[in-house]
Amino acid sequence: LRGPQTPGELRSRSGRLHAFDDIGQVEAALQRMTIEERELVVELARGPGQKENRWAHQLGDLVDPGSVTAAVPQRAMTPMPARRPSVSEDRVSRLEERVESLEETVSALRSELDDLLS
Repeated sequence: LRGPQTPGELRSRSGRLHAFDDIGQVEAALQRMTIEERELVVELARGPGQKENRWAHQLGDLVDPGSVTAAVPQRAMTPMPARRPSVSEDRVSRLEERVESLEETVSALRSELDDLLS
């Protein structure tokens, strides 16, 4: 999530999550993430003054094709599928509706209680 990185940078920065034995394992993992139904990463071409290709995640906003040259242009240009609301967003929405309903019920009960006490 630090932006485009080389496989070597990814290997050195991912040690707490997974200990890769060599850069080949990192590259194999990156290749697996590009083959899945929803591509998680995209390989970017080398920029000026860079000696290695970089990889960028596709978890949030797409990599801006104008700011980097993609090694495989059709991947970088392909928009991500429309994002469905996540389970937590749907759950929050249901909870908000439930709280609103409960507040209405409490208000009605208070009104009835006030009438009984009067």
